[in-house]
Amino acid sequence: MFKNFEENIYGDEIERIYLSFFSNKLRVGIIGGGKAAIIKIRSFLKRKVYVEVLAREFSKDILDINDKNLKLIKAEYKSEFIQDKHLIVIAINDSDLLEQIKDECDKNFKLYINCSDFKDGIGVMPVQRNLKNISFGINTTGGNPKGALMVADIAYKSLKSIDDFIGRVTILRNNAKKLGVYKKEVIEFLNCNDFKFFCDKGKDETVFKLFLGEDDLRCLYRGEINGDSYSNKEEYSSTSSSR
Repeated sequence: MFKNFEENIYGDEIERIYLSFFSNKLRVGIIGGGKAAIIKIRSFLKRKVYVEVLAREFSKDILDINDKNLKLIKAEYKSEFIQDKHLIVIAINDSDLLEQIKDECDKNFKLYINCSDFKDGIGVMPVQRNLKNISFGINTTGGNPKGALMVADIAYKSLKSIDDFIGRVTILRNNAKKLGVYKKEVIEFLNCNDFKFFCDKGKDETVFKLFLGEDDLRCLYRGEINGDSYSNKEEYSSTSSSR
């Protein structure tokens, strides 16, 4: 049914690389006060990002937002606006000003998103979903936001089944870094399907008893080294009790 769509109908495919930013450390500048801007503003504020918006006029939806991480600046664009920002979002229709802002972003090595043409920027915002222990983003190669939303919902449902397992493995992995012996082997084993199988059966600790001594077992499962404990102990106890 979809045979005719197998070729890349968008021409040369854009190669992508994904980075994950710590949102509370990110400073974003948005230029424009209309519909395109409000979508990005809400997305960033939802993740606790600090956002400054520069525009000649602001839509009512933007003016109605009450958030400590949002600053509105009613003024003409000046190059100083981009200097203290990590990421710039260009959400305007003025083609001449848009080209000026892009040129200044390039000269200052700023990451920027062009809302009028996603291929004409440095990057795009993926659809993001967060579980307790897994965070991920989804984009489509050809630029299909609603399609990305659908895929993200499917991925969320699928990943939810292993979210608790990943949380447990993360705790054990951090404990394993304190092991005196077999550290590398244990960490590799923790992150494989075989270990998940034993976890699902409740036999994972029994398996480790085959080649770990009592001290290493306490280190791995209780976060204890020579009778002392460290931060993962309490977290592990609450996780394991829910198995």
